Amino acid sequence: MKVKTLLILTAILAILVLSIIYVEKREERKEKFEGKLLTYNSSDINKVELKRGGETIVFEKKDDSWEITTPFKTKADKYTVDRLVEDFSDLKIERKVEENSRDLKKYGLEPPQRILKLWKKDGSSVSVYVGIENPIDGALYAKKPEENIVYLIPSFLKSGLDKTLFDFRNKKIFEFEKDKVNRIIWESEGKRWNAYKKEDEWYLDEPVKALADKGKIDDLLYSITGAEAKGFAVEDYKEEQLKDYSLDKPKIKIKIMGEREMEISAGLKEEKDKKSVYAISSLSKIIAELPETFISEIDKKPEDIREKSVAVFWSFDVQRFSIVKEGKEYLFEKDKQDKWEMKKPEKKEIDGTKINDFLRKIEDLEAKEFIDNPVSLKDYGLEKPNFQFKIVTKERGQEKTIEILTGKEENDKVYVKNKRFNYIFVVDNSFLKEIPKNFDEWKKK
Repeated sequence: MKVKTLLILTAILAILVLSIIYVEKREERKEKFEGKLLTYNSSDINKVELKRGGETIVFEKKDDSWEITTPFKTKADKYTVDRLVEDFSDLKIERKVEENSRDLKKYGLEPPQRILKLWKKDGSSVSVYVGIENPIDGALYAKKPEENIVYLIPSFLKSGLDKTLFDFRNKKIFEFEKDKVNRIIWESEGKRWNAYKKEDEWYLDEPVKALADKGKIDDLLYSITGAEAKGFAVEDYKEEQLKDYSLDKPKIKIKIMGEREMEISAGLKEEKDKKSVYAISSLSKIIAELPETFISEIDKKPEDIREKSVAVFWSFDVQRFSIVKEGKEYLFEKDKQDKWEMKKPEKKEIDGTKINDFLRKIEDLEAKEFIDNPVSLKDYGLEKPNFQFKIVTKERGQEKTIEILTGKEENDKVYVKNKRFNYIFVVDNSFLKEIPKNFDEWKKK
């Protein structure tokens, strides 16, 4: 019995020893065969050449941006080129396939299907040849130029290597800093507006002098800077070619002024069942095709750009608020705990929700129409207004005072004037119904 047990234990021990030796040998082979095909710091690379078939694309880095210099010169998409460089910077070998191959053709390595060469800032370079996919797992056959050892490298690298020239291009054709724009001139089919920026606000200069909607201006600038080409029709256009893309008489022209000046023209070409949008910039000779939505995004007529709010403010920023009714002033003020109190004509505790609700009504007041350059305020009941509102806001430590007058009511509308502007707003008069006949109704219960 003891002898039999001893033999069994000896057999188990032998199996364990052999297993350990096998694992160690396998790890040795891994260390020997599974090294790295390329190793470099991606930030040191300033030039890349990608060859595949009869195509060669060369990228060169200037400052922190990439340019395509072959087959022609244009801006490259920084993210896409950076990703290609980064993917190969620490190129791990998945498996060694053949030590000294005499038939590289079967791996797509003679001639190589793709050659990637990268230059460092010191002038030295590294290269890798990449062939076909391994039919089992999609990994790619690869080798160094100076040796015939065939390896397998990860399959995800194929995506970067097989991107088209268009994929590598910078598709943003209108690049400028939105915050540095200080004037915009927009023209379309006989309509035109001209707006300028003063401090943090935009104003229309024509067709009427008025406050512009800052949000709409920002949206317009964002639509322009965010536009991406879906194709490039002509790389270096001649004037006579503009007609072919409806750019000889563009649907919309926009001049952007600020740190530098740029003029944008967008044309809509209609053919049977197809509409195409093409655009050019005064800073380039490229005709780009853009998504059809680009036209609607930049088609902002004067009436779209004009600010319709009677007063632009946030109700929660209001610190003081007064109403003059029938010659009597009712003054409300927030205390240090942001609670509302009546200060005039007598001190009272006030229900803050009622004041806040009314302030939101004024905040939301929008013009149904405008009366520009009124001859006489008397015609609109504004010479002796029915109500006068004074709103004092505080934002980022700065106080701002807004004064609003209400005049004559006609049907469901009332004439309103913001003392900042020379024009009159015609608004819905329902907000006036929220003013109590007796301010005891706003008293805290």
